[in-house]
Amino acid sequence: MTIFVPEIRFDMIQDRLNDGFLNIICSVEGVFQKPELVILVGNSYAELFDGGLGRFTGGRARLAVRADAAPVFCRAWPLPYALRERVDAELDAMLRAG
Repeated sequence: MTIFVPEIRFDMIQDRLNDGFLNIICSVEGVFQKPELVILVGNSYAELFDGGLGRFTGGRARLAVRADAAPVFCRAWPLPYALRERVDAELDAMLRAG
């Protein structure tokens, strides 16, 4: 049985456990605090979190398409004029990053 306990109002459930009202034996294993987990993953996979883009070099990608598939044109969504400058800057940054 798995019980998910929210962080909010955990004290109410904990009081019932201590009173014996719920009659549950709790066993918690393999739990990390968020900062510890982030540090652990960040140290183990530092190359993934260097802030830049990477390149997939392992294997070949394959796109399976039905033989009778026809191409479909989808026009771009209209972009609000107020956002054009920020979007252009982001696209330029993405092009520079590769």
